[in-house]
Amino acid sequence: MLAFLENFESVAKFIIRIKCLFTFNKADRKRKRVNLFAEFERNRFLDLMYKKINKQTYFCIGDSHVDIFSQNSYSKKKKLASRLFPTIFMGNLYSAPQFVSYHLDGVLAYSLNRHGSTNQGLEKIEYLIKYGFLPKNCRVVTVFGEPDCRIHVKKEANKQKRSNEEIIEDILENYGSFLINLKQQGFRVYVYSPIASQKGNMRIDPVYKRYVNEKERNTILLKFEEKLKKFCLKNNLVFISLLSQLLNSDLTTKEEFYLPDGVHLNEKGRRLILDTFSKIGEK
Repeated sequence: MLAFLENFESVAKFIIRIKCLFTFNKADRKRKRVNLFAEFERNRFLDLMYKKINKQTYFCIGDSHVDIFSQNSYSKKKKLASRLFPTIFMGNLYSAPQFVSYHLDGVLAYSLNRHGSTNQGLEKIEYLIKYGFLPKNCRVVTVFGEPDCRIHVKKEANKQKRSNEEIIEDILENYGSFLINLKQQGFRVYVYSPIASQKGNMRIDPVYKRYVNEKERNTILLKFEEKLKKFCLKNNLVFISLLSQLLNSDLTTKEEFYLPDGVHLNEKGRRLILDTFSKIGEK
């Protein structure tokens, strides 16, 4: 079956190239090729998705923390519009019908209410909505904020000479605007609060650096969660958090729930997710 699919994909790409030959302007030919490849990737994913989902499916959109909803099955992720968006934009049906996940790259909660951010988070979400990756009135789980808290809150507080809390409020003002917009479009919004921060003894990623120590980052996360929860209650959004289950009493992170990178949840952590979602009920 795998060999058949790979051969089918090769044939489809060949047909796209042939179609583009009949467009004589080079720029138009490139644009047409990009759009045809996007259409091919889109239809391949959607055809299978609509055979798997049901009315109870949760559609998870966010940064790399969405992968745990699909059991960290990285090999099952499919490109959605790779030639339209240069950064990561992938979908995963491995855990459908319970969960469908969309990894939008390292999108920040802070940038979700505007176009033109580095990872084009809002543009990708608009693409998901436009083409039916997020069916009308479906359950949408938003998975954002952990990179904001691990990296940017303290960094921006130092840079702007402001308090952590003020930076958190800036982030939530933008994130909140995005969440309300989703709700107004008819989606049932479930807000998944960021998980506990990376252990202090883990190697620092040279690209996604962390700031301050483990306990202070978790203090930032607790304040972020507190304010996000109040916002969700005020605006009738479903709030979901694992943070208290992932913290020790001294505000260190319980590493037994994490992958070796110390940032993302493992299968034991996923069981916490399943247990939490089982208690939500129909919303």
